[in-house]
Amino acid sequence: MKETTFKAGDVFNLQMVFTVEDTPKHGETWRHYKGGLYIVHCIAIDVDTKEECVIYTDDKKQTTYTRKLSQWFELIDGTTPRFRKEN
Repeated sequence: MKETTFKAGDVFNLQMVFTVEDTPKHGETWRHYKGGLYIVHCIAIDVDTKEECVIYTDDKKQTTYTRKLSQWFELIDGTTPRFRKEN
């Protein structure tokens, strides 16, 4: 990894970068930052926006959800990942 040094007055734009290896996969368990566990089913494409979405189920309630892949990797308050891979 390349080391970057910043100095006072630098202006920069931080953005989340993830690789194909990071993409949630079928059967993986991920923990939400609020503590819940979720099982990933697949990555789907939104028919209207063409955005990749994660299809996943709450481990306890068995409710199925969808979330944009870009949101899956968001940092809450700039520091805490929305989801962390458990296995």
